[in-house]
Amino acid sequence: MADYIEFVSEVEDSEETLFEKYFNETVVPLVEDENTVKETYRSRFWGYLWSACFLLGANTLIVFFRYLMYHYPVNYGQLFLVVMIAAGVVLFPIYQYYRRPKTNLFEVFLNFYGNWKHLKNHEVKLVHSPIIPPHETVSATHNIVADYDKAQIEMRDTVYQSTVQFRKWKFKRTVSAGVIVYIKFDKPFANKIYLFDKSGFYRKSKYPDLNNVTENIHIPAANYFHIFAQDEEYAKDMMPSVFFERILDLKEAFRAKHLYIQIEEDFMRMYLEGAQLYFEDNSLWHKSVDKDKFAVLNQEMSQTLDIVQLVQAMKEQI
Repeated sequence: MADYIEFVSEVEDSEETLFEKYFNETVVPLVEDENTVKETYRSRFWGYLWSACFLLGANTLIVFFRYLMYHYPVNYGQLFLVVMIAAGVVLFPIYQYYRRPKTNLFEVFLNFYGNWKHLKNHEVKLVHSPIIPPHETVSATHNIVADYDKAQIEMRDTVYQSTVQFRKWKFKRTVSAGVIVYIKFDKPFANKIYLFDKSGFYRKSKYPDLNNVTENIHIPAANYFHIFAQDEEYAKDMMPSVFFERILDLKEAFRAKHLYIQIEEDFMRMYLEGAQLYFEDNSLWHKSVDKDKFAVLNQEMSQTLDIVQLVQAMKEQI
């Protein structure tokens, strides 16, 4: 009688399943704790506010009662002192909330991806790229970096500003804001390729030193862009239909208004105008820290990593 060997195999969890597990076990408890803390301090604020209103009302009645009944002079010093005490009482729970140590939910979220780092107070260099509207100053928040698939990735929320002068006064005007995704590869590209969203700031048919190959790339998804390249055949090889599908998926994941891409030397820069990498829910007045926003953030991260893998694969095939 032949021996029967039973092989038991377990299906590995998908990335979505692993994230959902990590999110439910690690992030959700912290989110719920933060929401509970906010509810507590908001309740204190409203309780102290009504107490302060009662104190002010009672003190005012006493002062004016003494003035009307006994002709005592109005004690403005007493009124001012009680107003200051009432303001301190009302502001005390707000002060307590913002002084308390908080868990950085963004950094906890990034731990799921392994080697991502959150750079705090990181100075951003002023770089004039063709895919970014002209500007004079740049500032960034939520700057994160990682090494992935032989590439260095940097993502950040970025604001570009310029100076406007009106007579003797000068003030800053926001030119554009969005998410920058900068990917530095281990090997350079053979040629330059620029993609400009047709609904964005660049609507010209020419670009210095590059050929307009928009009409020659017969891919429906490519119709969303003005495409300029040094070599048409190289551009077609580097940007098959799946490339345009992925970048449009990225644009949708970030909910960006416009998407611009610069492929040059050994890097690929993408500017998702009107998008946001991370959300701030540190304010006491936000009703809650929205759990759904973390799911959107996970989708943004996944789509970015997919593009890195795809571009690496295309570079090796050409």
